[in-house]
Amino acid sequence: MPLPPVPPGMEFLWWIIFLGIILFGVWAILKHGAISTPSSQDDVIKELLNEIKLLREEIRELREELKE
Repeated sequence: MPLPPVPPGMEFLWWIIFLGIILFGVWAILKHGAISTPSSQDDVIKELLNEIKLLREEIRELREELKE
């Protein structure tokens, strides 16, 4: 089914709406998506350091068990 003819001047309006949708999508991705804030990076680093400490303690315990 073919689309009805576009009235004069409406094509420009559709391009503006189309670009607005794209810009909104980019804004939403940047605001809520892949880019994380430094505070969350700090939290992740702290969690990783805590995991490393726990793994070191577990390795020490296993070494002591092997020595016995």
